[in-house]
Amino acid sequence: MKTEWTGSDIWLRRYFSLGELPGDKLRLRLFHDEDTEVYLNGVPAVKVRGFVKSHVLLELSQEARKALRVGENTIACLLYTSPSPRDA
Repeated sequence: MKTEWTGSDIWLRRYFSLGELPGDKLRLRLFHDEDTEVYLNGVPAVKVRGFVKSHVLLELSQEARKALRVGENTIACLLYTSPSPRDA
């Protein structure tokens, strides 16, 4: 990651291509240690709170599944962090 994280949140974005649309079994594998929002092509896909100790498999919103298209797509994540006692 080349972006320096200096605030309480950060946006991360990646582009990916699909040769065909995935079936109904599409899931997102995610590891997060604070609140996180995930978007597919600008449509909310998953919103989680808190942290987990290992990867979790999450179902995407129906709207986000419908937003996927053959060709180029965008996945964007809005990540939040709480102030650390070290930052005080």
